[in-house]
Amino acid sequence: MNTNKIILTVILFFGSLLNLHGGDFKTIYDRMYKEYTSNPSKSGVESVLNKMNVDGSFSDINYQAKDGSPRKHVLNLITLATAHENPENVYHFKAEVRSAYLRSLEFWIDTNNQAANWWFRYIPYPKELSKSVILMSYEIKQDKKLFEKTIKYLRWSYENPDAGRLTGANGADIVMGSLAASVLSENDSQMMEYKNKMTELLTIQQVEGIQPDYLFAQHCGKGRQLYFTSYGKEFVNSVMFYLEFCDKTKYQTQGVELLQDLFINGVQWIFYNKHYDPNNAGRYDSSDQYYNQIKGLAERLQKLNCSKKQS
Repeated sequence: MNTNKIILTVILFFGSLLNLHGGDFKTIYDRMYKEYTSNPSKSGVESVLNKMNVDGSFSDINYQAKDGSPRKHVLNLITLATAHENPENVYHFKAEVRSAYLRSLEFWIDTNNQAANWWFRYIPYPKELSKSVILMSYEIKQDKKLFEKTIKYLRWSYENPDAGRLTGANGADIVMGSLAASVLSENDSQMMEYKNKMTELLTIQQVEGIQPDYLFAQHCGKGRQLYFTSYGKEFVNSVMFYLEFCDKTKYQTQGVELLQDLFINGVQWIFYNKHYDPNNAGRYDSSDQYYNQIKGLAERLQKLNCSKKQS
């Protein structure tokens, strides 16, 4: 083989790798976009627009509050984004909504609300913001500075956790809050970090997470605290989204079998007649509050398992 043929082979090889990675990013993005799409009511959109100030803030939110209540701002962004992107919505592709969203997104990022409870900035703020960012990514990318600020905001919680925050449900949630940033920037190394972290979380844990007896524990600083119907539910929800979004891509990880074992060997035994043993509810005292949500997770797991068998 002469030198020219060798060079051509190398170019084609690396070119195919780039196309593969690009294909994976598009696949994941398309799945996230579909999942986050909804159709808010006309009155709901108008309510958000009417409360918006010139600087992108909302008149009914106290941005000095440290109790997490400014979270409503992120939910308003979701309303604007879903209205803008849904062809069936009367505000579909309306310049008024697009401008309002971008102005309000920048205000939120620049304000960077820090609640007294670390949980808000690390988990719900980036997880919920990701939904509107995925939907409005094309519009955001038209402003390079805003796009870079948005990516940095979403990645912050993953880059600044202490070790205890990357375990169990909190760890899975932090990954999912950062995922959109790495998908939109097509950052392969970051995606591999998430894959490795999810692989670690989707194994039997000795302290927090899925236990050897297939019960779920979290906040075990003073002894094991069973917590499936709260933290466990959120853990399964986040890892399921990761598995669904990354299915059949290079960023997929093993874990479906462990989740099946969790439900078969653990979860089903804490339920009877749509009620669950409150000993598995941690600091909550309800025995039926989350039944429907947990049932929905089991149904999603069944669909994902069918997809895995077909691959």
